[in-house]
Amino acid sequence: MKTIYLTTRIAVLSILLLITLYSLNTYAQKSWVFGAKAGINFADLFGDTYSGTTFKPGIVIGAFAEMPFSDKWTFAGELLYSQEGARNYNYDFSTLSDVIYDQKLRYNYLNIPLLAKFNISNKWNVHAGPQIGILLCAKEIRKIKSGTPATSDNSEVTRNIKGRLKPVYISFFIGGEYRINEKMAVEARFYSSFFDNVKKNAGDSEGTYPLIFQFTYAYKFFRLPK
Repeated sequence: MKTIYLTTRIAVLSILLLITLYSLNTYAQKSWVFGAKAGINFADLFGDTYSGTTFKPGIVIGAFAEMPFSDKWTFAGELLYSQEGARNYNYDFSTLSDVIYDQKLRYNYLNIPLLAKFNISNKWNVHAGPQIGILLCAKEIRKIKSGTPATSDNSEVTRNIKGRLKPVYISFFIGGEYRINEKMAVEARFYSSFFDNVKKNAGDSEGTYPLIFQFTYAYKFFRLPK
């Protein structure tokens, strides 16, 4: 039932996005450009549920469509698979004081950014906008770095914690892009959220929020005829 609900929500959001893109095409000066992008995230969390975390690397990959409205402004929409989370969060292992763990929170999202790009020059632009994140899976992984656990059950633990997180969250991003040529570009982006992504009944009293630095390479494949 949850899978059907998530699939339906993704389909509805995709249809709404396509309708928006089609409507905007009427007013644009040029035609839509489609491409793909891939890169790396450095993801962290801040808030009361997970404190003392460090950045965890993860991949980001997906597709985009963009349309220039003028020499200065471009609208773009993206669909991205994004690995987020954090690592080395504080946890009370008082009964295992001689054991040091490598701990990770692995969150996978389907992100839908909507952005406005402002062209500073032919090579550079800055961009910003909102992003919808749909949770695909969430795991807590703990492995021993040093020491001997009290029992063999403590050596490695993987838990599904998807039920602790909100299925959808909204974040906001800002970034910049350098165009290598007409087809290729590199981007740097930072995004976070003002909204807690952990359910209140999961023990999050003050809020836990994502914090991501993203670096990608983009390639434009084709342009639709106007």
